[in-house]
Amino acid sequence: MQNEQFDIYVMVILGMAGTFLLGTAIVFFYIRYRWQFYKQKESLQLLEMDHQKALLAASVHTQDEERKRIGRDLHDEIGSMLSSLRLHIQRVIPNTDKDIKADIDGIISRVRDISHQLLPPGIELFGLADALEELCENIAHLSGVEIIYSNKAEDMPKRLHNDVALSLYRVIQELLNNTLKHADATLITVSMQQAKDELHIIYTDNGKGFDTRVAGRGMGLYNIKSRLQVINASCDIQSGINKGCSIHICYKET
Repeated sequence: MQNEQFDIYVMVILGMAGTFLLGTAIVFFYIRYRWQFYKQKESLQLLEMDHQKALLAASVHTQDEERKRIGRDLHDEIGSMLSSLRLHIQRVIPNTDKDIKADIDGIISRVRDISHQLLPPGIELFGLADALEELCENIAHLSGVEIIYSNKAEDMPKRLHNDVALSLYRVIQELLNNTLKHADATLITVSMQQAKDELHIIYTDNGKGFDTRVAGRGMGLYNIKSRLQVINASCDIQSGINKGCSIHICYKET
């Protein structure tokens, strides 16, 4: 009788142990399955992000190449044609009205300015800092808006890869255009600073500002964020209605 009870106890214990082991195995395989599922999902998300970033980089590169082409065409072809036209008019009509000459000279100057905006020569020759300074001076001259530019960075702007320098240049160019079009600002500041391997560009204006929740969905800020995303840079935008605008761009050298 006692042996039968002992056998029953053993069977119950073994059954409980087996049930416990089975339950543990089920839980283990479920957790392992979920972990593999999430890892696979995370890998797919990373691949999708890389794919989107590659598409974005290709789009930005295509835009830049098209701008370069148009800039070269304006400078080399249209600019040359206008200069030839001016000389031709002087030869055919020696006493050409000065106003006509001034108008042609103004068109030639404007074409040159546009070609330089599309194809900034200063970046490859002198680096980002000098190119931005020239950009600010030209836009201030054309628009009449006061633009204060300061460069407190060290050597980092000169050693930036050309693609990075061009992207940062385009971002500041876009910000200046947006301010002139929409902000009714009378003062713009562009400041460049360096902290170890980080380049900081602070852009501010005293315009009418905007609601970042609404403007953040616009094409202007989308293009800016897209360009910065391609070069792994970040930006912090602070603005409000009638509060001006402040944008802090940070690029970390890798």
